[in-house]
Amino acid sequence: MNKLLIFDLDGTLIDTLDDLKNAVNFALEKFSFPLRTREEIRKAIGNGTIKLIERSAPQGTDSKLLGELHKVFKAYYLENLSRNTKPYPGITSLLFSLKTKGYKLAVVSNKDHDATVKLITTMFPMLFDYIQGSYIEHPKKPHPYLINKVINELNFPKEKITYIGDTNVDEESAINAEISYILVSYGYRTKTELFSQVKSRNIVGSIKDLDSTL
Repeated sequence: MNKLLIFDLDGTLIDTLDDLKNAVNFALEKFSFPLRTREEIRKAIGNGTIKLIERSAPQGTDSKLLGELHKVFKAYYLENLSRNTKPYPGITSLLFSLKTKGYKLAVVSNKDHDATVKLITTMFPMLFDYIQGSYIEHPKKPHPYLINKVINELNFPKEKITYIGDTNVDEESAINAEISYILVSYGYRTKTELFSQVKSRNIVGSIKDLDSTL
């Protein structure tokens, strides 16, 4: 099967919500800011950790202080990123099945590159052909830079690529990269939320349904 599947990470392959919440609140507490709930963090995820900190800090926090918050968050998260994080039930079996069928597998995440590599190599060793997180100096999704970097490195024609994600950011990313895509509603956006935020109705609600769609 000469096809490339590119997966988003948070909310698609793994549930990182509790560890992200803990890292955000660790940073906020250091600066005596109000803490955020799990639900608030869920809604703030999607555009990378800098945006996550901006959305979690009190409105009007200046850019210098946001930068300090992000440094504290990043250091804590990198050391504690897998305390509560786990793959969604059934996703590891699906990846093994896809690999056996000959698919090429990649990850593209707005999560910092070091954290992305650490999580994937720990939780899905030897399953992915390419792992790509974000860099401060390069644009994040929905800009197509990260996806195109993977496509160019693996040298795949776009008509043989499908992107799988869980938010409107993922839809915009796939459209901007001019590749097909599937959205899942078992992650950080419910089906109702996705229907109100995205153009596509190609939304699957479970790992089993994703397997059938692929």
